[in-house]
Amino acid sequence: MTEADRVLGFERVTGRAVAAGYLDARQAARWLAHLRTGPFFASVTLFVTIAAARRRGGPE
Repeated sequence: MTEADRVLGFERVTGRAVAAGYLDARQAARWLAHLRTGPFFASVTLFVTIAAARRRGGPE
């Protein structure tokens, strides 16, 4: 999970969920233990956008 945590921030996000009241500390510890001890699937969607500006006064 170390590599996934660097990219996805499981520990950081779980801590923020506890601070916001979405999880209690016990639930958070259980969730993180589950991620550390078993396989899990994670997916990331990435969008790349490229834009070009026209020059002013040039041909259209």
